[in-house]
Amino acid sequence: MANNSQIFKEETKKVLKEGVLLYFKNEIEKSEECFQKAIEPELKNEAVFRVIINHYYHNEELEKAEEYSQRALEINAKDIIALQILGNIFSDKQEFERSEEYYLKAKALDADNVDINYNLGSLYKLQSQHEKSLKFFLQAEKFAENDAEILFVIAELYELMSNIDKAIEYYYKVLDNNIDIPLIIVHLSDLHYHRNEFEKSLKCLKKAVKITPEYPTTWNNIGILYLRLGKYKEAIKNIEKSLEIDPKNDSTWCSLGEVYTETEEYDKALEYYKKAAEINPENNSYQEEIEKLETKIKYKKRIFKRITH
Repeated sequence: MANNSQIFKEETKKVLKEGVLLYFKNEIEKSEECFQKAIEPELKNEAVFRVIINHYYHNEELEKAEEYSQRALEINAKDIIALQILGNIFSDKQEFERSEEYYLKAKALDADNVDINYNLGSLYKLQSQHEKSLKFFLQAEKFAENDAEILFVIAELYELMSNIDKAIEYYYKVLDNNIDIPLIIVHLSDLHYHRNEFEKSLKCLKKAVKITPEYPTTWNNIGILYLRLGKYKEAIKNIEKSLEIDPKNDSTWCSLGEVYTETEEYDKALEYYKKAAEINPENNSYQEEIEKLETKIKYKKRIFKRITH
């Protein structure tokens, strides 16, 4: 294709612009007439078709976008943009086999294209074909320099495939791009926590709380981690900070009760579990803990009486 496929005449540019403006004025027939007028003198100019295809696609006029994409392919069967748009259209329609057909045709023409590999990865992810999806996202990663979105999807896919080591590796790669997203940091903390890697989990939450100190749950979770590490004073300090922000959170009062249960300060623990139950009486586990604590307090009192008499 000659260079004129990449540019078009000034008159054509004006007609295309007029067509777009008429479309947004809801003068659809006149808009379509302009697009036809733009095509006629430059029938084999891919750039003209791309403007019209993208216009219809981004305005969710999928039938029109499909029509012009097919016309573009009649002129040039190797038009990668038209192939990708058709892949997108059929993916949006959930016609996955047809979508795959067009994406694979585009990939055969440009195997290293980041967008094509991304689209194929996304298509297979939509169908829960995680291994296939991962294959294409990893290819996209090779040709996209530290693209945070691609790295994040790869991390998600590894997690869905229960490869937590690789998931953690890729979540950290996202953060290494100087993108401190609290949700990712907190999620990393959860992954470490469930592997009993409490120090690593704590490090993540400390980072998260610096970015969003207004989130009470983060402070509470820091407290729970200190509890798991046996650092009770630090646990109490952080849980109380959470309660300063949100004093009506029953789970946080429960956390405080848990700390004082561990330190065998049962009277305080009982007070805080009762507070949690008062806020959320439907949570039966609070009542169970209250009963256990009342039994422990009675037992301690009996033992104390025996010792002192």
